[in-house]
Amino acid sequence: MENNGRPDKDRVTEAVRDAEFAFWAVIVQAFPEIKRGEVSPWEAMLFESELEDAVRRWYHDNKDDEPEHL
Repeated sequence: MENNGRPDKDRVTEAVRDAEFAFWAVIVQAFPEIKRGEVSPWEAMLFESELEDAVRRWYHDNKDDEPEHL
């Protein structure tokens, strides 16, 4: 759903979570010599926040103003 012209927070969070899993799966395949998956918790939080902001900007820049589009 939409809230004041913005996508629902839960929807953004879920989409970003799924996208992050897909992103890291590609990275793991590209670097098979890396045997661990350590990421700083702080860096992970910043990455997620940046992704959520990017999704919101993308949504705002590309959504139709017609109510039936979503």
